[in-house]
This record gives sequence, C-alpha cells and structure tokens, in this order.
Amino acid sequence: MPAITLVFYLLWSFLLFRSSKNILSQRKEFSVAILAENIPPEIVWNNNTGNILVKKILDLNRAAVALKPDMALWSESAIPWTFRQDDDLVKEIFRITDPAKITHILGMNTAWKENQVFNSAYCILPGEKVMGRYDKQYLLSFIEKPLNGWLMPFFSSNGYSAVSDMAQSKPLVTPFGKAGILICNEAALPAAASNQVKDGAGFFMIMSNDGWFDNTYIVQTHFYYARLRAVESRKDVAINCNNGYSGLINASGEIIEKQKSDESFIKMVTIKPNSYVSIASVHPEIFLYACAGFIFLIIIFRLISTQKTIASSHNKK
Repeated sequence: MPAITLVFYLLWSFLLFRSSKNILSQRKEFSVAILAENIPPEIVWNNNTGNILVKKILDLNRAAVALKPDMALWSESAIPWTFRQDDDLVKEIFRITDPAKITHILGMNTAWKENQVFNSAYCILPGEKVMGRYDKQYLLSFIEKPLNGWLMPFFSSNGYSAVSDMAQSKPLVTPFGKAGILICNEAALPAAASNQVKDGAGFFMIMSNDGWFDNTYIVQTHFYYARLRAVESRKDVAINCNNGYSGLINASGEIIEKQKSDESFIKMVTIKPNSYVSIASVHPEIFLYACAGFIFLIIIFRLISTQKTIASSHNKK
C-alpha cells in the first residue's frame, strides 16, 4: 500500500507539473532587479560604518539604473531604521533611480510606539509616491515579539520588538499587479501565502535576512519553503534574502535563478503575473486532511481485517 501510494503521488505530481504552464492565464511580464545587499547582521550602523554601508546601497541603485528594470526588490529591513518620506537616504535612492522609472519594494520598519515597530515592506513609485505598505503578520516569538517577557536581540541591537497590524496585511498594489509579500518566516507558512492569493496577489515577493543563520541548513531550507509556496499558489516568486539564497522560482516550481554570496550583487529576473487561484490557496490544509483521511482508511481496513481474522478463528474452533 505505501509503495502504490508513493507511485501514484509521484505520477500525479508529474502530470500537475506538465500541465501547470497551460492553466495559467498570464498577464504582461515585467523585470525585477533583486538588490542583494548582503550586509552581515553583526555590523551596526554607526558613525564608523554608516558611510560604507550607504555607499553599498547607493552603488546597487546606480547599477540597477543601468539594467533598466521595472521594479527593484530589497531585502527585509534593508534600511534598519523607521521609514520617513523625508529620510535623506530614501530621497537619495529615488534621486538616482527616478530617471529610470523604477518602482521599489523596500524593506524598512515602521514606527508605532516607543521601542515597538512594524516589520514593513513599502511599494514606492517613481517620484517617491508611496502606494502602500505591508506589515509582517506572523512574528517570530522570542526574536521579534517577547515570549513571557523575554526577547533575543536578533531583530534589533537597540532592543526593538515588532507588532502586527491586520490593517496592513493585503498584497501591495503595484503598476504590474498585486504583489503578495512574505517576510522572513512567513515563507514557511501556507496560510500566509494563501490569504494573499485570495486577496488577488498575482505574484509573490519574499524579503528576508538569513544572516544570523548563515552556513546552517536553515538557509537552504528557507529557499525551498519559497519553492513550496510557488507550487501551492501557482505564482512566480522573487526572493531577496540578505546573506541567504536570492533568485526566482516560477509558478510551476522550477528554480530559474538562485544565488548566494558574501558580496553585494544584482540579479535580474522576469516575473509573469497570473490570476489563477489554486485549490491549495483556497484550502491550504487540504494535504493534511488528505493524509488524515488516508490514515483513517488504513485503520478501518486493519480493523475489518482483524475482525475477519478473529471471526475465522472462532469458526474453525
């Protein structure tokens, strides 16, 4: 029975993979520059490091302009302070990229209360027009939000903790369709993706920071979580993971681009939005229910078989 199930599952998966490209009604494709800063998390922005780090970010912008992408994707909290539209660095980023008409998906925290922030992604059009904001919804206990009053200083060396706000949980509206945003560990959660597909997301963008887990299995696993989300939702997924794997996985689950480096780089990818809503997006727990149902059937069959054996034994006596 397990062997038959495995063969059936693999055959069914193969047929789904072959047919996935035909079922997607694709809109006009667009280009994305993944601006991978790859700044080690232990580096603190201060008077000694600030100029070097700012130069790295602005150099990436200048390189992006030369490539002429439609959109630029940054990593999680790429600028590690809270967003203000009059922020000098933000204004300089747009001074450089505005001539190329680049839309930015920028990872930057949003101030809320003292020592509390939203872990946010902003969609900003040329001319510094803020189109929308997404706040991370599924926070990491003990790292982003306190667990029984305790907080590890991974998220911020200044002791900040994060909060979530359902008001900013929808996909970001961009000139190229609705962008589903997944921040860090949200890539591991089917519900985080399915909720945004149901709200109209035509593609996904994942921003993360794996610097604290560099050279561990977590970095590779994080990328393959993104692949699962691409297959479940049948959406292209662009990933910018600081100190981790960045790239593109298309809607059929194929890895189109994948790169990891200790140095900054730009990876150009092409995204094809689609309006398809998969069964897994509507019912993200369907696989668990199927497994539970299969186990239940096996138990029933075993009980019936046991009862028949007992009855046969009694008849012989």
